[in-house]
Amino acid sequence: MKRLIVLMAFVSAAWAAETSPACDAAAMWEKMVEAKGGRERLYQVTTFLVQSRDLRDVGFFRLPDFIWSWRDQRPTVFGVDVGWNNSSLGIRKFQAGPCDNWDCRVRTVKDVNNVPFFQAQMLYFLETRFLKPEITGCGEERIKGKRRRYVEVTKGPVPVEYYLKDGKIVPGSRMEIGKLRVRYYVKKGEELPSLVVIHQGSYDETHFFKGYQAFGGIQLPTEERIRSRITNMHSHLRWEINPEYDATVLTRDPSLADGPDGWRPKAQRGRRKPEGPGTEAEYQVWRKKLQ
Repeated sequence: MKRLIVLMAFVSAAWAAETSPACDAAAMWEKMVEAKGGRERLYQVTTFLVQSRDLRDVGFFRLPDFIWSWRDQRPTVFGVDVGWNNSSLGIRKFQAGPCDNWDCRVRTVKDVNNVPFFQAQMLYFLETRFLKPEITGCGEERIKGKRRRYVEVTKGPVPVEYYLKDGKIVPGSRMEIGKLRVRYYVKKGEELPSLVVIHQGSYDETHFFKGYQAFGGIQLPTEERIRSRITNMHSHLRWEINPEYDATVLTRDPSLADGPDGWRPKAQRGRRKPEGPGTEAEYQVWRKKLQ
């Protein structure tokens, strides 16, 4: 808890600090893009998969407007859920289980929220052909006694609308939450970010990246820690760049029966087995080791 409080204090101080006019933000950004794999490769990304090694958390993205997700939190009370968000249609669908004690009907919600799409592209790819943030500054800060360079970018304003069942907009929900502000921190002698802070309205979220590997020629982290006032997560990740997908997943109802590969073409489903534990007890032990 003490470490988390210290981190939150650092985040607040970070956004209060001014960027330095002495550094060259555009040049720093270009070095980061090149270290990622180059703008040509980044702009070729149209779909990608990010998932935990045990297949309990799966996210398939078709840029710029579709996310399919699977989250398995059994045996906790949060159960398992599958769903998708299509921002171009303004619709989100989801199904939650387990069905032996939950109402497993597929729910449809009108929802216009581009934040997840912007965040994913900015966090992991810096920029894509669908999104290029505005570079706003750079500087240096001391973190854990060491100086780290950073570059700051913005994207927005971001529109958000939430709807009731009858199609009416929830009172007060039609809004623009302002620009997303993102700072990428790099260690001395490196060009890939090891720490990324997202500032959205009054909410800050910090991502720690480790274990960069090339996937489709693009450097992506294989370990991520996420910290905020409501989140404390640690994941080991694997990626696929431009994977094939079942085109019907863009509109058909999500189904728990499809499993974590429900977005793939039918012939490819179930080929990948989870890495790590088999039983629930083994999973809990293995999960504790990662924290």
